Amino acid sequence: ANADGGHFETVGGRRPWRSAAIERGYLSSVALPLAVGDRTIGTLNIYAGEVNAFSDPEVELLTELANDLAYGITALRTRIEHRLANEALRETNLRLEKAIDELRATQQEVVRKERLGAIGQMAGGIAHDFNNFLVPIMGFSDFLINHPETFWDKKEVSRVLRIINM
Repeated sequence: ANADGGHFETVGGRRPWRSAAIERGYLSSVALPLAVGDRTIGTLNIYAGEVNAFSDPEVELLTELANDLAYGITALRTRIEHRLANEALRETNLRLEKAIDELRATQQEVVRKERLGAIGQMAGGIAHDFNNFLVPIMGFSDFLINHPETFWDKKEVSRVLRIINM
């Protein structure tokens, strides 16, 4: 703590605030740091209209007050930082949840398309296999429609069936 125990006109040299203090009728002051750890976050300045206004016990009490103020300021700032961090965390979580929902929807769409593709391939394979069975039947049917006279000729029918099934 810095206490100007004397009169501003005789103590304090050429400090820039000296003349402003005298104009306002202040004759002494005490300046107490608001310290947090090894960092000063401000000062508590108290002025008095009388010389030697602050005794040692009063300066000790005011120093305790300054320490309490510094602690309170730090606690308030920490609380604000904590609230802001929680709000930022909530916003980040909401964005993450939205991204996860979009990812799930995209994943479901990809799975659906893959299933449709697999069904398409399976249907194509079945159609191909079915076509392989139908070609000889269609060929033989076409032969019989175009050559009805061979229907009763077992030898000719067997020969045509062998050709179709090759």
